[in-house]
Amino acid sequence: MFKFTFQIVLLVMILLFGVFLGMDTAEKGIYSIEGMPSAPTQSFEMEKLDDESIQVSVFGKSIANTVSVAPSEDFISGLGNNIGLFITEATRTGVDFLLGLLE
Repeated sequence: MFKFTFQIVLLVMILLFGVFLGMDTAEKGIYSIEGMPSAPTQSFEMEKLDDESIQVSVFGKSIANTVSVAPSEDFISGLGNNIGLFITEATRTGVDFLLGLLE
């Protein structure tokens, strides 16, 4: 019985060592692809300064200080936005009605 227990404990220890070795190898592989965890998580950052200017920085280095923003809504996109708002409000009203029946 002692021999069997010793073999099981030894087998479990070897398997756990393999799991930890595999996790370490995978972590090193991820770091080689994505970079070290102390590095910034985002490669670029956009910050709105006022209504017409945006500051863009890539890897902490400022690329553009001002960008003019053109209006992007036309008839089709406005119609789509209105339909989406209607569906959202109708769904909320329906859910509120059903929850009111449950009370």
